[in-house]
Amino acid sequence: MKQPGRSRRGEGESQRDLNGRGARMKVHAALLIFPSLLISGFIGCAASRQAGWERAAQTSTIDQPSDAAILMAQADQAWEGRDTRQGLLQAIEAYERVLVADAHHKGALTRLSRAYYFLADGYTDDPEEKKRLWEKGTTYGERALGTSPEFLARVKETGNVGEAVQILGMDYIAPIYWTATNLGKWARLEGFTTMLKYKKQIKGMIERVTALDETFFYGAPHRYWGAYYAVAPSFAGGDMRKSEASFRRALEIEPNYFGTRVLFADYYARKAGDRALFEEMLRYVLEGDPKVLPDIVPEQKVEQEKARRLMARIDEFFEPDEEGEGGDVSDE
Repeated sequence: MKQPGRSRRGEGESQRDLNGRGARMKVHAALLIFPSLLISGFIGCAASRQAGWERAAQTSTIDQPSDAAILMAQADQAWEGRDTRQGLLQAIEAYERVLVADAHHKGALTRLSRAYYFLADGYTDDPEEKKRLWEKGTTYGERALGTSPEFLARVKETGNVGEAVQILGMDYIAPIYWTATNLGKWARLEGFTTMLKYKKQIKGMIERVTALDETFFYGAPHRYWGAYYAVAPSFAGGDMRKSEASFRRALEIEPNYFGTRVLFADYYARKAGDRALFEEMLRYVLEGDPKVLPDIVPEQKVEQEKARRLMARIDEFFEPDEEGEGGDVSDE
């Protein structure tokens, strides 16, 4: 009679073991799923925006194609005066007049994307104004991309912009790049959840620029990767070795583009605690001639002003050790 009793107790203990293992497995599964749910929740709270190609373009009031060409020539002339905020605003107004004549003028749309990026980057310190301007730059860039029927069809089919841009060729490299950079700057100011939401799209766009021409706009794709790998957390692909390699590749392509050196100092050297590199990059910019690249003198002067501001804060970023050398970078 005792044997069956022991058997029932054994069965009860076995059942409790199974129940315990089952509970532990459920907890383990929940822990695995939680990060994905957390990120999904974050993205659900991210800022949203309507793509430029989905927005109604301004109705044309001018019928002659030649009128758009004349207006574009006038706008290009105004663009040469972008070395002041007022001059840049006048150029923007001129390019927007082109769109009244031809709402789908890819050249004007692309230039407006770049112009709004420059206006936010170089001529205002107000974060809210920067966000507004970068969002407008994104919209114009998207409208330029939307002049490709094949691209629009792929977006409609897949819903994946980062994938859809892979079908675009060299004639779309500029709008791809300026759309991505505007969107990235806007998303970063909107916050971490918005950055997560658009990360894959921006990454796909920059990958396409890299594949089409790694030298575009003075090594722009490598400059982007240098900043991306320095800023991104490790779980999102951050890698300081890749950051340094990307910045150095951009400098190989064009050592006199000041923006690469400013970003190298600000994004990489500060995080790495490398005061010597920080000084080296910024002194090169401050002592350089902005006219060495004649097509972008206004942009070069803006980068020199950024370098001056950063150099003025060097002791804030790096705590000198006993010998006055570099120390740890401060968090911001």
